[in-house]
Amino acid sequence: MTRALAKVSAGPDQKERDMRRPLTSSGNGWNRLLQLASDQRGSELVDFALSFWILMTLLFALIYFCFGVYSYVYASNAAQEGAHFAIVRGGTWTSACNTSAPPSFTMKYACTASSADVQNYLRATAPPGIAASQVSATASWPGTTADCASSCSACTSPNTVQSKGCMVKVVVSYNYRLFPTLIKASWSTALQATSEKTIAQ
Repeated sequence: MTRALAKVSAGPDQKERDMRRPLTSSGNGWNRLLQLASDQRGSELVDFALSFWILMTLLFALIYFCFGVYSYVYASNAAQEGAHFAIVRGGTWTSACNTSAPPSFTMKYACTASSADVQNYLRATAPPGIAASQVSATASWPGTTADCASSCSACTSPNTVQSKGCMVKVVVSYNYRLFPTLIKASWSTALQATSEKTIAQ
């Protein structure tokens, strides 16, 4: 009984010695290779490392996808805001707005807006997470009305193109950069939105 217990307790130590034994013969070498291949010690750490990087990759991809959706929604709202800024600053007023670019932008009222004024306004009011320098806005006055699509006499001349009742079109483009802090040459795409409104004053 004592010998049997000694033999059983000596089993793990014998296995350790076999694994440390040098490859002296082909038979012992193959046995040791098989033992090493079947040894599962440390496999949990390898599995965790692989799973961790896969999880982090998916997590960052999800975060940047959400930022992309957020940027697209911003571009859509900015086009609406830019058009609203322009429709209350039409040709009714005699002086030009002539706003300054951020950070020196100052809101002006009772003035006629230009395309540069619309861009300065949108850059100055860019929300957190939006790079103001990547916002580009272009305002144009096509010389049409809500009821007249072309050759509209009320809006054809340069003096009346911004008159009340004429249309203004604002196109906003935002250059969204993917992984801007992780890689030097980051991939980017232009998110664009358009809004047309009737000048109110």
